[in-house]
Amino acid sequence: MASIDFTTKTAYLPAVKVQTLGTFNLKLDLLNEAPIEFVIKEVTPAPNATNPLATFNFRTGILHIPFVKVIVDKNTGAEDY
Repeated sequence: MASIDFTTKTAYLPAVKVQTLGTFNLKLDLLNEAPIEFVIKEVTPAPNATNPLATFNFRTGILHIPFVKVIVDKNTGAEDY
């Protein structure tokens, strides 16, 4: 399961397909919230991952996460992605 914590400015994305290199678990340091900018902090191989959660393209710098749950704060109506 992916996790993004804007309080600690960190994110963990398991099973990310990186171009032709394979599948990896990524730990990110978040720089900004809107737009989300990040620095890859740690990369570990995930050779047994059968279904990639996301894809990352080094050439374009685009991280694509296809399914993102939107949580709406019931009190303020604010959305979290």
